[in-house]
Amino acid sequence: MKINGRILIFLLAFCAVVTAVFLFAGRIKAQTPLDLPAAPPPQPVVVVPPVKTATVLFAGDILMHKSLNDAAVDKDGNYDYAPLFIDVTPFIKSADYAIGNLETTLSGEKAGYTGYPCFNTPDILAKVLSDTGFDMLATANNHCLDRGVDGLKRTQYVIEQAGMDHTGTNRSKKESDAIIVKQINGIKIAILNYTAMTNGGMVAKKYKYTVNYIGDGAEIIKKAQKTKKSGTDFVIAYLHFGNEYERNPTNDEKVLVNKLLAGGVDAVIGAHPHVVQPIEWVTVKRDKDDYTGLVAWSLGNFVSAQRPRYRDSGIAVNLKIEKSETATTIKEVKYLPVWVQHDKSTDPAKYRLLPLPANSTLKTDTGLTEADLTRIEEIKEELSSQVDKPNENIIVVSAEKE
Repeated sequence: MKINGRILIFLLAFCAVVTAVFLFAGRIKAQTPLDLPAAPPPQPVVVVPPVKTATVLFAGDILMHKSLNDAAVDKDGNYDYAPLFIDVTPFIKSADYAIGNLETTLSGEKAGYTGYPCFNTPDILAKVLSDTGFDMLATANNHCLDRGVDGLKRTQYVIEQAGMDHTGTNRSKKESDAIIVKQINGIKIAILNYTAMTNGGMVAKKYKYTVNYIGDGAEIIKKAQKTKKSGTDFVIAYLHFGNEYERNPTNDEKVLVNKLLAGGVDAVIGAHPHVVQPIEWVTVKRDKDDYTGLVAWSLGNFVSAQRPRYRDSGIAVNLKIEKSETATTIKEVKYLPVWVQHDKSTDPAKYRLLPLPANSTLKTDTGLTEADLTRIEEIKEELSSQVDKPNENIIVVSAEKE
């Protein structure tokens, strides 16, 4: 069989092309690694929750003496407490949540308005405190039963009508058993308010649940542990205890506070002595580990008509609470010194609650005498030496920064 020349040439060319292709492919294959490393698996994205912060302010005793009530009567015969509090309002409102210690009752006009020793103040005070920036009033103190159980219950009602929370006294066992937990900027904070005593040996025996009494502290610890099991991040006990007019805590108070911190309370704020006591960090053993909690032994008087040295002033403390992925702690404590000015140039005399931040020029609508200015400088020094601890993040509020 004869093959056409052209066909032969075509076949030879085709074979040459096929051979070249295989040779080239083999060369490429020879140059390519046989075992390429496997691509790494995608790494999980770790999302770290953002740190949450909240500021909670505690003010000292709101002790409404008769002369404060008399000074609040305006030209129309109505009670107006707004001028008394107007200068501290920006500082109270700067906190995310503000709590004051109400040492009076709101028992109504028919009960008669009085000061010491059995307090009863016009209802309008509650609205003014709300307008000042307070979110909660603590009511467990030695004056809460000054007008009996009826006055106590009415006080709670008036506080609610003014748009504020309250804690420390109760109208029912259910209310007594409840734990006040406020979610502030995503942080769950419990406020437990208890008193060591009520005046004149008065105890609401008929209604055992009416007043939160400190006792041996066991009930406070029980509530602290219970609320933490339910997801509360931080527990603060606001206690009405200690000896009046003493500038340092007693040994009994120290024993109680150590017990509370060891049992689950994270910070303790004190009231009742009517003078400022130190603020400090107290370390205890909690579940075999060290725990360090803040203790402000006494905030002194926030507002009152008491004039002796140390009693005419007080502080409000602003706690910066921080919640991270692992813990909730107090990162900073700022305190605002306050002084009640008593202007005798008018009849009745005027009272003004004046803030005394650092680096500030004090202004008031009543004017200040040389004696006033001297006393203000004394107060700043007294409070600085008593509570100021910059190395421990306990510092005075500065007007330039706030």
